[in-house]
Amino acid sequence: MEDLFFEKLRENEEKVKKLGPHVSGIVNALCNVILYPFFQVSTQLQLSPVQTILKDSPLVAKDFKLRLYSMVYTPNTMNKPFHPPRFLNYSTIVMYNSLQGFTSFYKGFSHAALGFYIPLFSRSLVTSKYYSELADLSFTERIYAETLMASACELVFHPLFVAQTRFINQHNKMRTFIDTLDMVKRSGIFSMWRGWGYILPRQFILAAWVNYSPTLDRETEKFLGSKYFYQIFSREALVGTGGFLISYPLLTAARRVSAYGKVVGMETKKYYGILHALWKIGREEGIKGLYRGFGCYSFAVFIT
Repeated sequence: MEDLFFEKLRENEEKVKKLGPHVSGIVNALCNVILYPFFQVSTQLQLSPVQTILKDSPLVAKDFKLRLYSMVYTPNTMNKPFHPPRFLNYSTIVMYNSLQGFTSFYKGFSHAALGFYIPLFSRSLVTSKYYSELADLSFTERIYAETLMASACELVFHPLFVAQTRFINQHNKMRTFIDTLDMVKRSGIFSMWRGWGYILPRQFILAAWVNYSPTLDRETEKFLGSKYFYQIFSREALVGTGGFLISYPLLTAARRVSAYGKVVGMETKKYYGILHALWKIGREEGIKGLYRGFGCYSFAVFIT
């Protein structure tokens, strides 16, 4: 009787192991739905160059803010030349989105949902199927395997990342599927893979950080301690968002490359690739330009 009980218990444990990635994926998806406005606001700041370093007239930003207050700002349609607003801070973005309605905080959400949740679900399936094989890999091999798996998924769905970025850079009146097809038709299918060069290095950084995080957690516990809440919170924040902190400039560069340059209906900027975007943003805007919107982004990442 006891043998039968333990046999059933082992079977249940195996089922839990297999279902684990699916459950975590569903929970993560729900969190991302709730926190999507935070990701969008960070993206809007990423796409808005730092004005003082770019020597833009402060009056331009002030005038835009005054127009927001007076509620006379009318966004252009996609078929007209569009110059995205230059946001000074988070409050300006919230004001800008609020004047367009609640749905303005979920611009590009359909693309983000497909581009994030499908790869996440696919990776969960692969992880659950080859769980024991992945566990037997060495530290370095596991990093390489996870990097290649995540990069392959993101590369396939990268056009959704590009479409989401361009939708966020517009107003909330764009039609999800019709305007996406129009975007492909006008700019070309290859333009939907602009900025793909950030995928492999970013996924390598994230995979390395995730696999090294248990060791890092032990080391930070020795340094920060774990007696008080603020010590635990600081340690979790450092371990949980460190990889995203290191790789955030790559994401900023990818957003700029995806949204600007040879894109019909967008303000043209000469970003030829990820390395060129990193160099140009760093030279013209400094470290602040590379980390625009990171505060909002890190908060959403930490919660999820």
